[in-house]
Amino acid sequence: MKLKYSFTAQDYIDFALRSVKNRNRKILIITGAACFMVLIVILLASNAPLVMIPICAIFVILICAISALLQKAIVKRSAMQNIKSAGTDFFKSDKTLELLDDGIESQSNIGVSKLRYESISNLSKDDRFAYIAVKGGNKLFIPLSTQGVSEFYGVLAEKIKNAAE
Repeated sequence: MKLKYSFTAQDYIDFALRSVKNRNRKILIITGAACFMVLIVILLASNAPLVMIPICAIFVILICAISALLQKAIVKRSAMQNIKSAGTDFFKSDKTLELLDDGIESQSNIGVSKLRYESISNLSKDDRFAYIAVKGGNKLFIPLSTQGVSEFYGVLAEKIKNAAE
């Protein structure tokens, strides 16, 4: 089964932002909570007035908000650098995924690569993209607006399940 699809540079930027969003949210929550606890311990150890606790909470929230905005800017900048290095032809040409007996063949104007089903760690979807996560951290994404992506996703899920057995 073959699937032809394409995506724009903006799709790539959206993919990059979505792929780090959940991980970064967890990191910010854990880091913010740890910072708040450290500040509370310091305040209690120094016999500071209790009115300082809400001030510290606001301080930690501001730091987390600024960190989230900076992270978004950094991810966007990195995505833009990747877009420049891939070239404009990469986003104008179609990509093809073909399901073979032992894996997926991915083809673009850059080249052809092959992934074994065993190397796929996760399949997922959100409201905009279908994701194929590869062991080692890489992800392929397919816009859900692509015709035939639902059937492709279902067949791929079945092949991965069969390969695991």
